[in-house]
Amino acid sequence: MKKLKNIGFLQNGMVLVDVKEREGTITGIREVEGFGTWVQFNGSQQQEIMWDWERVRDDLFVKDGTYIEDEMSF
Repeated sequence: MKKLKNIGFLQNGMVLVDVKEREGTITGIREVEGFGTWVQFNGSQQQEIMWDWERVRDDLFVKDGTYIEDEMSF
């Protein structure tokens, strides 16, 4: 696994893993004018957050094989 901060982008299908080994799959990314980037996890609108790269924890990882570096990303 690689640190999300080192990868530096988000992508649908990417599986994020925290320090407690909890996983969340990115199922939606949208830009809201004036409000930034919103990211949805596990297909649930209740699990949608406003993304802030400045607040991403250093111990948040991306599961290997769940992203492609050549595709469009955020």
